[in-house]
Amino acid sequence: MKNNWIEEELEEFWNLSIQELELLKNRKDFNKLGFAVSLKYYQYMFTHITSNTLIPKPVLKYIAVQLKLDYRLFYQYDFNGRTAKRDRDEVKEHIGVTYNVTIAAEMLKKWLVEEIIPSGNHDMDYLKTLSYSYLRKKKARLPKIESISRIIRSSLSEFERRFFTSLNKSLDEETKTVLCSIVENDDVLSLKNLKEEIGSANVNNILHETQKYRKLKNIKLPVEILNGYTLKLLDKSWAFQ
Repeated sequence: MKNNWIEEELEEFWNLSIQELELLKNRKDFNKLGFAVSLKYYQYMFTHITSNTLIPKPVLKYIAVQLKLDYRLFYQYDFNGRTAKRDRDEVKEHIGVTYNVTIAAEMLKKWLVEEIIPSGNHDMDYLKTLSYSYLRKKKARLPKIESISRIIRSSLSEFERRFFTSLNKSLDEETKTVLCSIVENDDVLSLKNLKEEIGSANVNNILHETQKYRKLKNIKLPVEILNGYTLKLLDKSWAFQ
């Protein structure tokens, strides 16, 4: 979790509702603060907080102020005690967790592969933010923060596998042969000399460019299969080669 928060973010994610304040009645001060932090942390991360050091101080202070408590009381809350275990169960019951860990992971991966990754933005922080938002909306949960990164990496690999498998199936054998020769540094047409400047207008250069043109013209690419994919993704796909 990030350490720096602006006021608008604190209000959006860490503000205690009237219903949540009702849950805190009849608790000792440090347990009241501990439960409040556990509740809001779970709502934000969809995993239980397991240590007093995991909550950023600006967030802790923001919650403590709402309860008119000293934020340092939080460090008396024992995450290994029976009270903390009971609080965790109450947090899940209050939120109404809908899906278990296995189903949540499958749902998230399917959503990423089919709806998010095709946009072409594969920045890990961006995908993590969307993933947490998706899980909050679905009231699903994951056991560890590290699971999100693992699922995102797996989703990226799965999308690339599907993407290139689809492209491969759409090409005829003749086109595949030509493309393979390009990748394997064909004397006439290779990835390297495709990027080279034409050079001066002498006979050899003109003949060489003519050969390249003829070979490129014989490549039959079904352009329609790329419909629906963003330019950003197609540029990234070219970089994979």
